[in-house]
Amino acid sequence: MAFPTNWGRSCKLTIQQDKVPGNLTNFPVLLTEANLPSEMFDTDGLYPALNGGGDIRFSSDAAGITQLACEVVTFTNDSTSESKAEIWVKIPSIDSTADTDFYIWYNKAGETQPVESDTFGKHNVWDSNFKFVQHMNQDPSGSSPQMIDSTINSNDGISDGTMSSEDLVVAKVGNGVQFDGIDDKINCGHDPSIQLELGCTLSAIVKFDMIDVPNAIIDTCNNDSLYQGIDFRMLGVGNLLFISVGDGGGTFSADRRSKTGTTAISQDVYYHVTATITDYTDMEIYIDGTNDGGTYSGTGGPISYDSNDLSLGKTTQFFLSGILDEVQLSNIVRSADWIKTSYNTQIEPTTFIIADTQDEEDEIIINVIFFSMNF
Repeated sequence: MAFPTNWGRSCKLTIQQDKVPGNLTNFPVLLTEANLPSEMFDTDGLYPALNGGGDIRFSSDAAGITQLACEVVTFTNDSTSESKAEIWVKIPSIDSTADTDFYIWYNKAGETQPVESDTFGKHNVWDSNFKFVQHMNQDPSGSSPQMIDSTINSNDGISDGTMSSEDLVVAKVGNGVQFDGIDDKINCGHDPSIQLELGCTLSAIVKFDMIDVPNAIIDTCNNDSLYQGIDFRMLGVGNLLFISVGDGGGTFSADRRSKTGTTAISQDVYYHVTATITDYTDMEIYIDGTNDGGTYSGTGGPISYDSNDLSLGKTTQFFLSGILDEVQLSNIVRSADWIKTSYNTQIEPTTFIIADTQDEEDEIIINVIFFSMNF
C-alpha cells in the first residue's frame, strides 16, 4: 500500500522551467514558508502539518507511489508570521523545457521523519558527490560538535573563537552564523572526503559586514606557513573573490595557483558564491549563478594536505566578518546549469517553485484516492 494512505492532504508543487537553464538529475531543491501551501502553517485551520515537520513527505507522482528523499531542517507552524520552513528535496529529474511537478503530503498525526540513513532520509537528499553540506542552522555555543553535516560523511564542525548563541542569526535561507572577523571560525576536521583534489566545487551564501579587508569563506587546509589545499575568500584590495590551490611548498607565487574575479563585492549584501576547480588552468568563480571571469596568477603543483582542519570563516591568517549560510562541497565540477539553478532555488525560492491552489475539487480527488487505497 502506498505511503500516503491516511495522510490528510497533498498538494502539487511545480518547478518553473525558466529557472532551470539545463536538464538536471538528482538535484536538491529548497522549499520554505514562501513557496509551501499556507494551510500547512495554519494551526487553527483544517490541514496543518505537524510542528517540526514529522508528517511531511514528498513524491514525484500524484498517487504517492514514488516517494522522494527529503531533509526537514526547520518546520515551525504558527498562525502568526513566525512560521518558518527550510526543507530540501532531491528531485530525480528536472526539465529545462517543461515545468517539473512533484507533490507534498502532510496532515497526519503521530508521524516522524525517516531516520537519516533511510532511503528517504536526509542523507539521500545529497548525492554521493556531495562531501559536505552545512546549513549553518545550529547554535555555535551548543554541545560539540555544534555544526552538523547533512551528508553521510559526518564532517561535523566545532566552533572556535568567541562564538555565542547570539551568533545564530536569521540569514538568507533560514538561519546562518555570524562571524566576528577576529577569531571566530568553524573547524570541520580533515577527513579525506573533504581534502578535495582537482575536479571539485565549493559554494556558500555569504554576506560581508566589512569590505576593503580580506574576508575568509572556506579553506580546506588552514596552514599559516605553507600554501596548501584550497583557499576561497574575498580579497581586501578591490573586494574581489579569489580561489587558489597550493602544493605545500611554502612560496607564495611558485607554490600556489590562483584566480581572481572581476566583480567588486558590496557590503551587507547576500551573495551566492561558487568556485569550481577543474585543473590549474581551468578554475571558475561564480557570483549569483553567473560566471565572473577573472585572471590567473602563480604556478603550483599537485594539491597538498596535512592534518589541518577544513575551516569555515578562516583562511590562513584571515577571518570572516559577516554571515555564512548554506555551505556545500562536492568532489566533482558542477555544471554552469547546476550552479545557476542552485542560485535560483536558494535565493529566489518564491519564483523557483510554485504551489498549486487547493480547492474543493482537489479535496474530492484526494479523498477518492485515499478511499480507493483502503479497499
